[in-house]
This record gives sequence, C-alpha cells and structure tokens, in this order.
Amino acid sequence: MRERQIAERLEEIPSTQLPEVLQVASALYADDQAAVQRARERQELLKAAAEAGLPPEYLERAAAQLQARQAGRRPERCRRRHDRRFLLWAAIALFFTIRAAHRVTAPPPAVVPVAAVEPLGPVRPVDLLPIANQRLTDSMLATAHNDLSQLLAGVTDLRNPRRTLGGIPFDLGGVVLVGPGETSSGDGVRVPVSPEVDGIPINQKARRLHFLEGTHWHPRDGSLIGGYVVNYVDGTRISVPMRYGQDVVDWWTVDDNSSVAARAHLAWVGSNGAAGDRPIRLFIESWENPQPQVPIRSVDMVTGSQSPGREAPAPFLVGLTVEEAGAAAPAAPGAAPEVSS
Repeated sequence: MRERQIAERLEEIPSTQLPEVLQVASALYADDQAAVQRARERQELLKAAAEAGLPPEYLERAAAQLQARQAGRRPERCRRRHDRRFLLWAAIALFFTIRAAHRVTAPPPAVVPVAAVEPLGPVRPVDLLPIANQRLTDSMLATAHNDLSQLLAGVTDLRNPRRTLGGIPFDLGGVVLVGPGETSSGDGVRVPVSPEVDGIPINQKARRLHFLEGTHWHPRDGSLIGGYVVNYVDGTRISVPMRYGQDVVDWWTVDDNSSVAARAHLAWVGSNGAAGDRPIRLFIESWENPQPQVPIRSVDMVTGSQSPGREAPAPFLVGLTVEEAGAAAPAAPGAAPEVSS
C-alpha cells in the first residue's frame, strides 16, 4: 500500500523534475541520518559525563559559554547560521575531551622499577593458612572473580605454594583480611570485615619482617588504614603501621594518584576477572626489628583509623616472611617487580 502511494505521488511529478526529486530525497535522508548521529553523540556525551562524575548541567553551561564566545567573534548576519553547527561541534569536542580525561591513567605500575630486598640472613616464610580468613582463589568483598588466583600461576607444588617476589620468598597459603567492621563491594553491597586477626605465629628471633600486602579502596594519602602488632616473648609489643600512599595503595589500579613512596614497594602486578583491564598489584613492606635479640612470639594484623561503611579501606596480608639474624650479605642489583602474564 505504501509503495503504491509513493508511485502515485511520483506520477504527479513531471519527468524533467525526477532527477531533482532524487537529489532532494538524498538531502533529506542525509539530514535525517545526521540528526540520528547527533542524537547518538549527545547520548554518548551524557554517558561520558556521567562516567567522569560530571553533572550534566555543566555541559549546558559550558556549551552556552562556548556559544556566546563564538557568537561574539562573528558578524551578526552569520550568527544564526553557525549557532546550531557550533553547538554540535562544541558538544562533540567536549565529549572527546571528557572521554580522554576519564580514560587517562598513570603509567601501569609494571614499568615502575623497585629495588629487590636483599635478605641479610636466612629467611623463613610463615604459613598463613591456619589463621587466614581468605584463600587466594576466594573472591574478596562479595565481588565475583575478585581473587588472587593468578599469583599461583607457575607454582609447581600447590600443597606448599611459594613464590619469590621482590627478592623475598613467601608462602602463599592464605590471605588475612581486616577492616573497620564493615566495607562494601564494588556494587555497594555491605560486606562485614573483621577488625583484627590475632596470633600469626613467629616464635623466633628476627632481624626483619617482610609483609606482602595490599588494600581494597583508596582513602587520602597518609591515612592509617591498618598495621601489625609485634608481640615479643617478654611481653613487650611494637606497632608497625600501614599508611595509604606510603606503604600501599589500592590493589586495583584505579585513581591512580599513587605516591612515589608506595610504588617503590611494588612487588607484583597481575590481573583478575573482576578488575578487567585494570592491573592488580601487591606491595612489600619490610620492617626492621629494633629488638632482634628478643624472640617474637606472634604478630597480630589490625585495622587502622578508618570509619566503617561504603568503600572503607580493607587491607590484607598475602605473605609474611621472617628474616633471621645472620651475617651481612653483599647488596644485590635492583630488580623490577614481577609481572604476571
């Protein structure tokens, strides 16, 4: 029926004007397609603004300012003709500016060099499995595939999983996760976390303790997000703080205003299904024991001063290695952090 109506309408047009009909039809079609494309670009612009956390009213204000500025540069007779075109191109330019700003991140941590820690004496990796509240293959913070299973890649004996990272061997039996009582998943789901895990057994003298660690979420630099309490056999205790931006930063490479201090502790870079194309990473904190002649009974992992709630930092311990007192060894050359394929 529709084709018959079109044919009848065309029969009313003189044959000499049919080429002009085709030309006008092509122009109308192009205009419609341009309108569809403009609508699509506007939607993309609004989406990019939302992803960047930019309220949409700022797009309107920016476009108005650009329009007024441009209009002031043109003769009055040209303004109307260029207004609509200028708004379109201004919106497109703003869209790509916002998208570029949203996607720009700091260089991947895999290219940041870090000196390997050279043990001065024998080392003994501590098995965290007996007191761990997570396994490396467990999804953390109620987020599917948010795990450290890639850290086990290449481990030949999964019953006794060990890897050397940053020059220090670590036992990878389990993960100790703490927090202020409650934090959240990436989707905002409330997740309970224990404020403290006590009794990681040491039972020996130590020159240094080496902690393989990370944290969920990112507070401001300098925040005390957790730490360790070293318990000696004589009853004395010493706290080892974990500060954001100095010892660790978010294990997901997100914000990524990582301080130079924290990135100097970078030990491992990998990935998981939850983080997608964002690398994940772990850090080494090496603590010099001020009482190397007093045996250490145990170490407790504790949370810091952060408040519970959505996106509350939740630090975690992946490995702990005791460096015994021993003869000094020559310094080793620097090494890069291990990067998982």
